[in-house]
Formats: sequence, C-alpha cells, structure tokens
Amino acid sequence: MSLPAQAQSTYGTIIGTVTDGSGAIISDASVTLTNTGTGEKRNALTNTSGSYQFVNIIPGDYSLDFEKSGFRRQRRQSITVVVQAALRLDATLAVGDISQTVDVDTSAPIIETQPGALGQLVEGKQVQEMPLSGRNVFNLLILAPGVVPQGSTGGNPLGNQAGGTYTNNTGFGNYQIGGGMSNQSAFYLDGVPLNTIYINSPALVPTQDAIQEFRVDSNAVSAEFGRFAGGVVNMASRSGTSAFHGSAYEYIRNRVLNANTFFNKRTNTPTPAFTQNQFGVTLGGPVRRDKLFFFFSWERFSFSKGNPYLNTVPTQAMRNGDFSALCTSFNNNGVCVPGKGVQIYDPQTTCGVAGTPSCPVGQTTPRQPFPYNKIPMSRLDVASAQFFKYFGLPNQPGAVSNFLPVNNFATNVKLGGSTNQYNARGDWTVSENQRVFARYSWWAGSSTPSDPFKVNFGGLYSYTGAQNFVVGDTYTFDPHTVADFRLSYLRARNGFTPQQVGTDLSLFGPAWGALTSQVTLPVAPLASISGIAGFSGVDNRSITNDFALSGNLTKILGRHTLKFGGEVRRNDWNFAQSNNAAGSFSFDQGFTAQINPTTTSQVANTGYSVASFFLGNPATGTAVSIGFTDASKWYPAAYFQDTVTLRKLTVTAGVRWEYNQGIREKSDRLTVLLPDAADPLGAAVGLPDLKGQMALVNTPLYPGRTQIVSHYKTVAPRLNIAYALDQKTSFRAGYGISWIPPDMVNYSMSAFQSPVNAATTTMVPSVGGTTSLLPAATFGNPFPGGLIPPIGHNPAQLGIFEGQSISSPVPSQPFGYAQQWNAEIQRQLTDAMAVDIGYAGSKGSHLSYSTFQLNQLTESQMAQGSALNAQVANPFYGRISSGTLANPTVARAQLLRPYPQFLSFQDTSGSGKGASSWSSLQARFIDRFKAGGVISASYTWAKLMSNTDTLTSWLETHGAAGVQNWYNLAAEKSLATYDVRHRFVVSYVLDLPFGTNKRFLGNIGPVMNRIIGGWSVNGITTLQTGFPLALTTATNQTGSQGGGSRPNVIPGANKKIDGSAQSRLTKWFNTDAFAAPPAFTFGNESRTDSTLRDHGVANWDFTLGKSIPITERVSFTFKTEVFNLFNRVQFGDPGTSVGSSNYGVVSTQINNPRLIQFAGRISF
Repeated sequence: MSLPAQAQSTYGTIIGTVTDGSGAIISDASVTLTNTGTGEKRNALTNTSGSYQFVNIIPGDYSLDFEKSGFRRQRRQSITVVVQAALRLDATLAVGDISQTVDVDTSAPIIETQPGALGQLVEGKQVQEMPLSGRNVFNLLILAPGVVPQGSTGGNPLGNQAGGTYTNNTGFGNYQIGGGMSNQSAFYLDGVPLNTIYINSPALVPTQDAIQEFRVDSNAVSAEFGRFAGGVVNMASRSGTSAFHGSAYEYIRNRVLNANTFFNKRTNTPTPAFTQNQFGVTLGGPVRRDKLFFFFSWERFSFSKGNPYLNTVPTQAMRNGDFSALCTSFNNNGVCVPGKGVQIYDPQTTCGVAGTPSCPVGQTTPRQPFPYNKIPMSRLDVASAQFFKYFGLPNQPGAVSNFLPVNNFATNVKLGGSTNQYNARGDWTVSENQRVFARYSWWAGSSTPSDPFKVNFGGLYSYTGAQNFVVGDTYTFDPHTVADFRLSYLRARNGFTPQQVGTDLSLFGPAWGALTSQVTLPVAPLASISGIAGFSGVDNRSITNDFALSGNLTKILGRHTLKFGGEVRRNDWNFAQSNNAAGSFSFDQGFTAQINPTTTSQVANTGYSVASFFLGNPATGTAVSIGFTDASKWYPAAYFQDTVTLRKLTVTAGVRWEYNQGIREKSDRLTVLLPDAADPLGAAVGLPDLKGQMALVNTPLYPGRTQIVSHYKTVAPRLNIAYALDQKTSFRAGYGISWIPPDMVNYSMSAFQSPVNAATTTMVPSVGGTTSLLPAATFGNPFPGGLIPPIGHNPAQLGIFEGQSISSPVPSQPFGYAQQWNAEIQRQLTDAMAVDIGYAGSKGSHLSYSTFQLNQLTESQMAQGSALNAQVANPFYGRISSGTLANPTVARAQLLRPYPQFLSFQDTSGSGKGASSWSSLQARFIDRFKAGGVISASYTWAKLMSNTDTLTSWLETHGAAGVQNWYNLAAEKSLATYDVRHRFVVSYVLDLPFGTNKRFLGNIGPVMNRIIGGWSVNGITTLQTGFPLALTTATNQTGSQGGGSRPNVIPGANKKIDGSAQSRLTKWFNTDAFAAPPAFTFGNESRTDSTLRDHGVANWDFTLGKSIPITERVSFTFKTEVFNLFNRVQFGDPGTSVGSSNYGVVSTQINNPRLIQFAGRISF
C-alpha cells in the first residue's frame, strides 16, 4: 500500500473518535497520551466531530486517558506505537462520575485502517530474537513480501567472498524491493538517509542490539521519500527509559560446529579452520528522571579462518639462474635433447627476424641457447632480484607438468578481520512542548590480507568505516500544530590497501627510485609470472561526506491534516583507484623461447616465464596514473500533503518536487560525449560529415559544469486511500511516482571514470615495437621516459583520445522514474490474528544501462560478412598516433562505425532507454500471542520483465544479462535476471508454554521451573524459485563491434532436463538445444531464458533458547542458533556460455553449509 506522505521519520500517529454509549460524539473531551517508558505526557481535546489526533509519536509503549465531565474516565493500556504506525483508537465513555476509572487492556489493531505502505513491520522482539547470520539486521528485510536479496547478504560484515559476492556493507544493502532494480531502495535510520552516493549503498549496517524496530515498505510512495525506485527501509534506534536496562552478550562459532561444503566433501577436503566471535554490551536508562535519557551499545565482531593455499614458486636454483631441472638430458653442447625437456634461449642474441640485426655467418637459428639452461648471475635484472624475495621457497616436491614444476608450495593462509561499532543516543524532554534527541554511530572494520609467504607483500587490506550523527527537534506549538527538524552527517570510508604501500621504489633499482615522485599511489611494481603465484596491487580509496537537513510542519484543521516539508542534501565524494599505479608486468616464455625464422612464432618446449623474469624481460607492462577526484552535488526537495479523515474513509493526496543536480568536480575534471558535434578531425582527413567529440566541462564546447543536465521539473504525485469496510476489514490502495536520478548507481562513479583522470604508460618491451623478439625496456627500467600524468582539465590535450575507446555521459538524457500502484484487503480474524491479500505493480521508464554503446554496426552492415575484416586504406593514418587507427590500413568495419575515429564510443549516463514492468500478488498472515511471540508468513507471486538489468552484478550471486543489439532494445525485453516467480517466508518468535504462569505445568515449583520454563524457539524458513539463466556464446562472431553474442535455439529442442539438482550437475540443462549462430548474425535466444532457472532457495534457520532467571531483574539466556538447519546445498549457476569448457556444468555452492552458533546473554 502506498505510504501516505508522512513520517520520513520513524514517528507514529494515533487518531480516534470519542462517543457516548448511544454513539453521539463528545467534543472537548480531554485525551492524554503517556509514554509508559519515560513518563512523558501529551494532551489533546476532541474537536466538534469528536475526533482527536496525536502526531510525531516516538515508537514505544503508551497509555491513553479519556476524560469528560459527566462521564467515567477511561484508561487504555498496553498501546504499542511502532515505526510509521497510524493507529485508530476510538473510545466510548460511560455516563458516571469522572473520579471513576474504567481500565481497558488494549491490543494494538493488527489491521491498518489508515493509508499506509504495502510492507511489513519488523517488531522489536523479532529484531532481537531472530537468528541472523553475522547478526546483519538487514537480513530481516526478507520477511516482507516483494523483497528479493540479490547479493550475498548473509555472513560477516567484512570483505568475505561467498560464491563470488561481497558480504560487506555494500552487499548487505543489495535488495530488489517492489520490482525495483538492485541498490535502488532508500535506507533511513532515525529519519535520516543512510545511502551514500556510491552505488546508493547504505554506509552503515547497525548492530542488531542498537535497533528497536524497523519497517520495510515494498511499494512505498510517500511524498516525504525520494531517490528510490524500489522500497524504503525505515529503522528506529533504541532509546533509554525511566528504568535502567542493559545486557552483555557473546555469539561464538567454530569449525567443529560447521558442516563441510558439498564440493569439499566430494574431493575429501576437510572443513577449513574457522573461528568467529561477536560480543558486546548495551546500557540505557535515565540521566534525569522523566527528562533526560540515554542508550549506549558497543559490539565487536572478529573472525579468522584457514584457507588452503597451493601454488607454484621459483626454486632456489632458478633464483640463482639455474634452470637445468627443466631438462632431463642435454647434448654435448648443453642443449636440451628434443622431447627431454624445455630449453632456455638468450633473447639478447636474437637476429635474422623482423626488427633485429642480421645473424652472424653460420648461425641458423634466431636465438642462441643458454648452455645447460644456466643463466649467469650477472644477467639477473635488478628489479627481478628484489621481487624474487617476495616468493616463498618450495616446501613440498609438487609435480611436473610439461617439464615445468607445479604446486611445489602449500600452506594454510590465515584470513580474517574485525569490526567495532558504537552507538550512543540521548533523548531530552525539554518541556511539555519540545523534545530533542541526538545519536552518534561509529563503525569501523578491516580484514586480514592473504600473505602465504609471510613477507608483508601482495595481499590486500580491506577496510570499511562509517560515522553518522543526527540531531532531531520536535516542537508542539499547540495540540494542532507540530514541527519536526532533522540535521545529519554521514561519513563513509571504504577501500583496499595493498600490503606493499610505502615500499621504497629504489629497492627495484635506480630507475625506479627516479620514478618515485611520479607514481600517484605509493605502491610497488607487480610482476605476473605465467604459471607462478601472483600478487595484488589494487589501491582503492573512497571517502564520502553526506549532509542532510530536513523539516516538516503538521497542521490539523478539522478533518484535514496538512503537512509541509522539505529536505536538502549535500553529497561529497573523494575517490581514487589504480590496479597498477607503479606498473603491472606480465612475464611469459616468449623472450626465452626459440623463434621460428619463417613465422616468428615460438618453438614448442622452449622458453620459461621464470627465466624471462630472471632476465627482466616482460611481455607487457603498463602503469596507470590516476587523479584524486573531488565530486559533489546538491539535492533539494519539497513536498505537501493533505490527509482527509472521514468516518470510514481516509484519503491522502501529496506531491513531491525534487531538483536533481548533476555531479560536478572541484577542478572540472569531467568529460561528456557530444554525439552530434562535428569533429574537426574530419576536415583534415577528408570526412566533412565526421561527428562525435568528447569534451571537458566548463569549456566553450560544453559550458556546463555538470556531466548530466540538471532536472528541476521532476514532480512526483502521490495518492492513497483507506476504507474501513467494517471493524475488522480494511481496503487500501495507492499510486505514486518516484524519480531515479542516474547518479544513484552507474553514473555515481563518473567523476573518477572520466578519461582525463587516468593516464596509461605502456612500456616498449621489444625493439621497434615488435612482440617478444629483441628486448628493449626491462623490468628494472621499464619507463625510461617517465610516467604519463593524467591530463586533467586541459582541453588542448583531448586529441590524445582519438583512436581509442572512450566512455563518458551524454549530457541531455531523460531521468528515470517508477510508477507504483497497489490495492489490498486486510481482514482481522481474531484479536491477534490477521491476513491480507493484495496486488502490487510497478513500471520503470527511462531506466539506466551500465553503459550504452553508440558505435555499433547495423545489421545491414553486418550482412557484408567477412568483407568487414578486409584491410582498407586508413584515412586517419598520420593524424592518429596510437592504436590500430595509427596504421596505414584498417578493417573496413571500423570505417563503417557511426564514429569511426573511435574504437568504442560509450555513453555512461545510463541512456534512459531502459524499461521494466513488475506485477505481483502478495499474501501475508500474522498471529501475535498474548503469552509472548509472533508468527508471520508472507507469499509473493511475481513477474519482472525488463530490457535492462542490475547495475551492480559484481556484488551479486547471479550476474547480469548483457545487451546483444543496441539498435533493437525491444528484442532485449525478457524476464529480468532476478525475476522470482514464487517466494515464501515464514518467521516465528515463540516462548514455549511450559512453566510458571504458562499454559502447561503452570504450578510447578521454582526448582523445576528453572528446568522446564523459559524455553523459546525462533526461526526463519525461506522457499524461493530460482533466477532465469542468460545464455551467451564463448566467441563473439557477430562482427557488430557493439554488444554481446547469444546462441540460436535449435528448433523443436527441449531445453530442460528432468531429474534432481545433484543428478544434473554436469548437465544442468539440455546443452544440445543451443548452438552458436553463424558469423555476422545475432542469435535468436532471448536475453534470459524463461524455461531455464538456477537452483532455488530452501533454507531453515532455527534457534533454541533457554532463559534462566538469576534475580528478579537479572536473567541469563543461552541460545543455540543453527543456520541452514538441514544442510541443504544451493548450487551456483551452471556455465551458460555455449562452447566453453564449463558449458552446462555446475561447480559452485553459493550458500553456506550448516553453521551452528552458541550465544550467551545476561540481561537486566
């Protein structure tokens, strides 16, 4: 149900009508609302219609007192106000003395009679008691219908990878909600946004014990919410009360409690070492009675695990230049006998082939061998000598493959990490009319790098951190006028740092020492040696600072509740990343192999990558220098709504206006694509109609400072209705529009990705630029001319990008938006049991693609077939200085492109050409027990169609389906990659009915009660059908120079194969039903296949708990939590690339095997 345009905060509302026994209204009755936790009181009078209303109510437990002279006072107890609740509590007063009080024990209505969201409240008991792997509170989003996790949202909150997905704060927020794409939902904590500008991910994952409750709305269209296309998650933090409460707890896992994975058991691989601890404390209470309260929580998470590591390292002999072990028999000249091993050759002796000197008289081969495969130590490259130190020595015999050593080093690498989180909140009742609260949250975590050789080199530290400060002020001018303000600051830090940061580059030789000031990130050069263990050098640094100010004024005028409000956000983002700032160099056998003098190809069984490395002769080498970007944007918004309340009907009409400003960069280091701009190069090469330029912002060619034209006509209407058919039946419906600015996901990285913020320096490995013949630059001196810096804001140098592949946003693009609509009926079956059934739908328009290729050939051009590959005269020869367009001839296909002066011309703005549609039937059941506990169940049948897909596939378990033909997006319409047809979730938090004051054995003594009483069971069961598969071909033969390639479907073939999942691991589907299409044609397979799906979800998480009272106020609880109770395996996707070696084969498990966790908690 579309949420009325109220309560961006976590506040609730209580409304009602006061009548006498005959049903006549009672005006001017006094109504007092009391917070039973803090003692705070609020007063109101009924109007001429007998109605009263309290707005901006902090979630908690309350009582209501109704008074009117001539009537008995009525007190309603046990009223629970939850996040965004809108409760109707009517009162009927009996005639009598006002000194007489009638107590009514009130259970909050379990159906919603006011306009609200089609979603689900996750109550405090559920938040605290549900089994959560990694205690990630976001996992409880899955309890709501219409929610589908797209990433690995369980596990630990660090950079752990499971099934190819990251389980960190970025992955934790990766949900598809209400038919929206991943990472397009809004997260709020205490009424302020948690989403950062980087892919719209939540920066902070609050600890489970810091959250009181939250609500997830899967079809929410409140006018107070913006910047979302899916759902809204609204969380409330815990606060102190008039009594002291606290806890200390610890959750423990160990390898002996874990089951092994399916594929480990198949290969007899033992369960790896694993230890995990989560422990913390909470404390809350009064500072000044009935005035000032506090709450504090701290939690630490730590884990370590063993990861078997098996790899190949150079032997000590090789490090001394002795490669004789590569051959078992040499002739009298010290040359390896053919068929007996590998011979090493000296690249400095290369002669007689292109680009090399003539060979001496009598020399019949281009290269001379190193006798007996021994290279003099004088030939050891200075950089290689240093880099050899980072490899461990062999610690086991290993094996030999094609005469080369393999797997001679084995160890158990220790991985792990830790996080800490602090949350502190204060609530101050300044006066009867003013309440102020403030909260500060701090979260930081880091992971242990993989360092198998224990040399502090080559592994990555990942780190994440966030700080969030919010202050809120609620002022009641009178019972009919309330104002609320929020001011917040959110800072997030994420990244990867290689162990070798700060390495002295002069260790790699004097030439490297001279480059120190030119390397933009302080890392060491990396060598990638074919067949040998590798290292990582990714240096990623991301810092975001987000400021938000919001406020609203609520005015009650009779039956009308008017609300005016707005918000302003400022987003700052500093980002830098380079995978090889100091250079990445690949070594293969090429320089030490023999050369065929006729073909210049390498002779078999000659050359070795480690020998090439010893000599310092890389096959390739590049260094990427980057600029540190400083991007920012403003986002103001305003809204208005009117809620009209009648006896049975409530209507809320609202409208939201947003100004979506494009991202700008402090130094204007941003570029745009101008597809229709004439390229001056055309006149110089005789192509006067040549179009397409890349321009810098804030230049005469493109005067604007933002890459995307800012939009200010983004107006979002919202309409909601609720009608009470009777006291136990409610009908609700709603409609709304929400805007999706392109910087929410893909375009958010545009500042860093502008080509002017990176520059690649490529070493020249061979004399004359030829490949692997006569060496030129070496590992010890790869860049004698220095490193090329990024050009930054320098329009005069933009010409260097012609002839290259370029990507930037096209400025004028329509903004995406989503329309949402729904209707539902809720029926209360008993005082504690209800069911609701509804329909929800959404339609996405002008949605984004990750990139949009503008330089593709048309199908009519593709019909030329192999003629496209023919070499023709290159009109750009002599004008373009690098790449294939610098050669005298070029493939005909290149000149037929719309922008032939570029290899690729990609729009990163999202293009606005995507579309989606989602329809769902949803059902929900809830049963609350007076003795304590709740059971809820939700079922969703849904269908999600689109011609675009997830934009964050690197975070997810399933990936995205690519576009095949950018000129025919209608043919791309299919089931979305994350379409889920059926999803069923049951959750329960139950106190077992045994022991003192319980239904069974209620009269047992205290000793037996300690044994029999206090037991509880909690759990979540999830059943879900699989995602559709997307098939491609291993080789792209379309010749389109644009999109991907999909197969043809064999006519009449049955794509599916019957049988259990385990019986289909080597052939998940009928692989013979597909074939690669003929060259220069597109396949007819759809973007995703509606008949083929991956393995679905069938998971049971279960907790058995026992609470033992120690004193009247102190208790101890012990829990056993079991995740994946029945150890059911969920297999990963099969290989879907026709013609690949793993086509149709399943080789991964993407869920965790059964994990058991023990927990202990002391509470008071």
